[in-house]
Amino acid sequence: TNNNEEGCIEVHTFKSRLRSLFQKLVQAISNPESPMLFVLDNLQWADSASLDLISSLVMGAGEDNSSHYLVVAGTYQSGKIDQNKLFGEYLRSETVCVTNIDLVGMEIAGTNTMPSYTLQLPLRYIRELTCVVH
Repeated sequence: TNNNEEGCIEVHTFKSRLRSLFQKLVQAISNPESPMLFVLDNLQWADSASLDLISSLVMGAGEDNSSHYLVVAGTYQSGKIDQNKLFGEYLRSETVCVTNIDLVGMEIAGTNTMPSYTLQLPLRYIRELTCVVH
């Protein structure tokens, strides 16, 4: 049992250090003039360690409030939430503020506009990329 207890302490220490390192990274490369955006895809597959890390970043566990310059945007497939009860509970918790944007039924023409505008390229140049994204 002693080895098992030491292993648990090592895992807890590792997770704590990892959260601290990510918070320091956010603090080092984000500021009021240059905020940071994390875009996380397919969060319906996230495990508890990943959700804990996201929560610690969003909540700004550091006393320096470095998370004020961080926005986390995540995507998930709503039909697959039931397959990961942990993520469903995470969405319903008070840990994070969730704003749902339903993209069902978005047409290719509408989808084409955003990358065209962002990349400052004519719509015809972006069409193939849009087909992949859509």
